[in-house]
Amino acid sequence: TRAFGARAPVSVRDTLQRRLSRLAPGERAVVETAAVLGDGGEVRVLIKACAADAATVLAALDAAVRFGLLDGAELGRGRIAFPHTLTRQAVLDLIDPSRLAGLHARVGEVLQASGSGSQAVIRQLAHHFARAAALGYGDTAAGYLRLAAREAERSLAFEDAAAWYAQAADLAGGSDPNREELWFDAADAYVRAGEFASARTHYLRLTDSRDPRVRLRAAIGYENAAWRPGLPGTQARALLAHALEGVPEDLDDPRYVWALASLGRATSFTGDAERSRRLADLALGAARRLEDRQLLRHALGTMMWQRAGPDSVGGHLELATELTPLAREAQDWFALGTSAVFRCAIAYIHGDRAAWTAAAADLELAVRGSGQPFIAFMHRSGDYAHAFLGGDFAAAARIAEDLLELGRSFGPDDTEGTYGLQMYMIRRETGGLEQVRPLLGTIRESSGTWEPGLLALYTELGLAQDASDLLWQLLDRVDETAALQSPWAQWTAVLVFLVEAALALDDVAAARRLRPLLAPYSGQQLIAGQFVAVFGPADAYLAALDALLGDRDSAERLFAAALAQATGFGALIHRASTLTAWAAHLRAAGDTDARTRMTGMRAEARRMAASTGQERLLRLLDQLDAAPGTGAGERDGQDGPDAAGLTPREIAVLQLLAAGSSNREIASRLKIAENTAANHVRSILLKTGAANRTQAATLAVTRGWISDPVSARPR
Repeated sequence: TRAFGARAPVSVRDTLQRRLSRLAPGERAVVETAAVLGDGGEVRVLIKACAADAATVLAALDAAVRFGLLDGAELGRGRIAFPHTLTRQAVLDLIDPSRLAGLHARVGEVLQASGSGSQAVIRQLAHHFARAAALGYGDTAAGYLRLAAREAERSLAFEDAAAWYAQAADLAGGSDPNREELWFDAADAYVRAGEFASARTHYLRLTDSRDPRVRLRAAIGYENAAWRPGLPGTQARALLAHALEGVPEDLDDPRYVWALASLGRATSFTGDAERSRRLADLALGAARRLEDRQLLRHALGTMMWQRAGPDSVGGHLELATELTPLAREAQDWFALGTSAVFRCAIAYIHGDRAAWTAAAADLELAVRGSGQPFIAFMHRSGDYAHAFLGGDFAAAARIAEDLLELGRSFGPDDTEGTYGLQMYMIRRETGGLEQVRPLLGTIRESSGTWEPGLLALYTELGLAQDASDLLWQLLDRVDETAALQSPWAQWTAVLVFLVEAALALDDVAAARRLRPLLAPYSGQQLIAGQFVAVFGPADAYLAALDALLGDRDSAERLFAAALAQATGFGALIHRASTLTAWAAHLRAAGDTDARTRMTGMRAEARRMAASTGQERLLRLLDQLDAAPGTGAGERDGQDGPDAAGLTPREIAVLQLLAAGSSNREIASRLKIAENTAANHVRSILLKTGAANRTQAATLAVTRGWISDPVSARPR
């Protein structure tokens, strides 16, 4: 309460000190007790707390009114009221600490004797006895704080509940288990409030308990507060593994199985997909055998965070579908929210609008039932996607701002990265990325810059050489196992931005590298995160790659499939972008039939893009009037790829090769693996027909493919 907030200013205290000095000692004691009782306190309670007859107390109150210390009108209604909060605070500031504690104890005892069990009185009792803890009222205060916290939880006021549980733990005496239970209550409430960092702090202190079962429970709680903001699972995994070592290995023990399921999820957040899956399967199997529905809900929920390839989306849907009725039956709103979040994402991936609508309805129910900010954040993310897909970019931007604010309420576990990608997607569709151009230098030099995002900026802003250099740097580091990442993880955005760069640059070699990575997503729509970014049908990107690679029949088939999916899903912006890409392919084909079809597609795409304000597509449609086959390098006034088909990265390798660099030196200069450098050299020899490195270097110099090799010589 205000009574123990900031002290009143010195000037206010001095003024009140002069007024109080004009009261008789008994009158001053009444005013001080009234200040402890607080605004809204009943006069009848004050009379009992003062242990004086009613006439004496009322006379003292009248004197306080004359000196401007109390509000006379409220006194007439039987209630205490100070003219200003600072007035009351100044009175409290002038009371000696020991006397103040005694007054709180006296007021608390009077309220307790009244027998009222209302929540307002319980909160007052908790407050007064907590302030009297030094006089031996700590356990009493802890009891009332616990009652107040439980009522706050029932009202979904989880932040208040967490603070009261934590205060109760500080004040409670008695055994360690009693205090530990209060710390668990506080940590659990912080999780529900979305204050995950505070929750982790409380769980972490409990991992030092002498009781191994408490340590296990604390490690489970810590993991539960770590995965939601998407933190790496290293520490959670370590805590769980250590705690499990302290208890018997028993797959008939629900708590042990619960911890195994949590360990599986923590392990998935470390990237160890194989071990994570083994743990998750073991826990789920045990949960089914034990026929423990609560345990089964937990095991199913943790399994949905397993990393999987695009061919495993159906398996995740089966898990979510199994969890949904179990959650509804138990009114486990968080479990229902978890299943709904994944069902929404999978419905988008499958292009199933009806399934998305049904899942979103369950997610809204989970938000209302749980009151948890984390579930509300996920629900609002779906709202963002809905607005974006409908071309309502202004609404999408407003929702992104709302999500940023909600994410900041999670404490240090913010969501600014999510906001950045959402706003990039909006601005590139609406032609708003030019305002970022002056900031590129700062973005490039920032240690926290996400390189795939920087590549996307280079691509959209037409910085062909920068885009090409960064594209090949990233390709050199891409491991094909990245394709096994979950389809709703960051990898999808990385893959899309690589593909878009390759297409914009007309880089055939990059297209060949990327197509096998994208191919498993055929028939699905691409999503990054939980509706952080929605990219539309993967077949549209595959079609564009095939068009670049010269496979016209495959491009036609895939464009048709992508358009059908976008149309069936009712995503206006996906339909417009697919038509634009298909029209560009037909324009390059050059025959009469293709031109006729292109004209119709271009007109339809223009109508849709104009209705939504997709300036990016309108600009691309305008460019279709230009001569076909114009590559990014030619647009920038640069030479395109050499007739030998060398990529920009291979030209850079050839420059160093001609300067006499070894594979190790090339790798060091270009910041790539030595094996990658060797692969580039082999590709150069194959494309140029050179017999060896020296002959390749000679060809490069005589044909002007590279500059003076001396300038590239390592120093």
